[in-house]
Amino acid sequence: EVNYTFGVYPLQQYLLKFADGKYQVLDIAWDSRSKEEGGQRWFHIHQDEVIKAGDVLHWTGPNLNWNYMCADCHSTNLKKNYDMETKTYHTTWDVINVSCEACHGPASKHIEWSKDQNLTLTHKGFPLSLKYKVGKWDVNSTTKRSELTDKEIEVCAKCHSRRSQLDDNFAPGDRFTDHYLPVTLAESLYFADGKIEDEVYVYDSFLQSKMYEKGVTCTDCHNPHTLDRRGDGDKVCFQCHQTEKYTSTAHHFHQEGSTGSSCISCHMPARTYMGVDSRNDHSFRVPRPDISVEMKEIPNACNLCHTDKDASWAADAMKSWYGKIPVGKQNFAHSLKALRTNSEDAPKKLYEVLLSDAPNIAKATVAEYLGHYPSKQTYTTTLQMLKNKDALIRRSALQSLEAFPAQMRIKQTLEMLNDPIKIVRMEAARQLAAFPLGELDKKTKELLTNAFDEYEKILLFTAERPE
Repeated sequence: EVNYTFGVYPLQQYLLKFADGKYQVLDIAWDSRSKEEGGQRWFHIHQDEVIKAGDVLHWTGPNLNWNYMCADCHSTNLKKNYDMETKTYHTTWDVINVSCEACHGPASKHIEWSKDQNLTLTHKGFPLSLKYKVGKWDVNSTTKRSELTDKEIEVCAKCHSRRSQLDDNFAPGDRFTDHYLPVTLAESLYFADGKIEDEVYVYDSFLQSKMYEKGVTCTDCHNPHTLDRRGDGDKVCFQCHQTEKYTSTAHHFHQEGSTGSSCISCHMPARTYMGVDSRNDHSFRVPRPDISVEMKEIPNACNLCHTDKDASWAADAMKSWYGKIPVGKQNFAHSLKALRTNSEDAPKKLYEVLLSDAPNIAKATVAEYLGHYPSKQTYTTTLQMLKNKDALIRRSALQSLEAFPAQMRIKQTLEMLNDPIKIVRMEAARQLAAFPLGELDKKTKELLTNAFDEYEKILLFTAERPE
C-alpha cells in the first residue's frame, strides 16, 4: 500500500510503510513534468542499473529509507526516534511538509503577537528575523557577509546541503555546524575544479562564490514563499548586474537570445539528478574549457552546448575573444587534482591554495591533506590552521593532526575540546577516544567526559547506520 506521495515537481515518488516504522521510497517514480518537457510518464530511478534486493540502493534498502535519508528536510519539526534496541522507528512530525515554522522557528509567540500587536516581542515573536535587508542586495555595496546573512543562509543550508545529521534539534538561528556536518569538496562529490558532480544540494557550491563572499543571500535570488526566482531566466541576474554590459555580444560573443548568451547557461551549468531533475551549479564561475583540456574528466559550460567540438576548440575561442583565458575566483583545480592523485608537486600545490584568496571551503578541503605529507612545515601549518576563524578549516586541520605522533598532538587535541563549534569538538573527541585516560586533572577529565558524552549522543543518533 502506498501511504504517501512524496514530491511535487519535476518528479513524484511513493512511500510504503513497513511494520518496523520504516518508510521506504519506491524506485519507480512519476515524471510530473509536462509532455512537452518529456514528462507525464512512469520511470525507474535506477533505470541504467540492475539493483538487487540486499543492495543499499534497492528500494527496501537503507539508502531509500525515508526516516533517515529524506524526512528531516521534507517535514517540519521532524523527530526520527530510532530505537536501536528494537531496530524500529517511531518518527513524528508537526507538519508533513515544509511549513512556516521550518524556516521561521516556533510560532506560538508570533500567534500571541498577531492577536495583540502592541506586545513588545522581538521579531514579532519569532526566534530571529530573516528580513535583514531593505530590498535587494546592492552591487555597489562595500558590505560583506555578516552574522545575520550567515544565519539566513544556514536556515536554507539545513536542507540545501550535502551533510551528515548530528541530531534533530536544529532551530532557525542556530549555528548550522552545531547540528550538521557539511561535506568539503570531496572526490566523487565535486570535480577537482569545485563544480558539482554528485547530488550536493547547492550550499557548498555557493560557499565557493564571490556572491557569497560579498554578502548575497539565497533570498536575493529566490522567493522562499512562492518558490519562484525573483526574475524569469537571466532577469534574476539583472537585479544587480548591468543589463547592457552583460547582454552585449562584447561580453558573451554569442548571438543575442541564444543559449550561449545566457548568464545561467555559462555561469551556472546544470547536471541532471534523479533521472529528470536538472539542477544548476551555484558557484557562479567563469567557464574554464582550458581545465577540461588538461583534465578531460572535468566538464565545462562551453562543451555542454558545443557537443560537436572539443575543449581545445572552446579554449582557443575564449583566448581569441578575451586575449587570455579568464581565470575567475575558483582557481584551485590543479591543486586539488594533484592532491587527489598524490602527484610529486602535491605539497607545493596544497600551499598554493592555503596562501591564496581561494574560498574557505577549498582551503578546508586541501587542509585535510596536510597530514598526508608529515613534515616540520606541515605540522606548523596544521597548528596554524587549528586557529582559523572557519570551523570547517579547523576541523580539517584537526583531522590532519591525527597523522602526527601522539606526543605532538595530544595537548592540541585536548584544547580543541573547548572549540565553540560542535563539529570540531566531535572530531577531537573521536581522536581522543583512542587514548587511555591516564592521570588527568579534574578539570580536563570533566571536559573529556562531557565531550565523550556529546560524541556518543551523535553516534547513537545515527545508530541505524553504524558505518
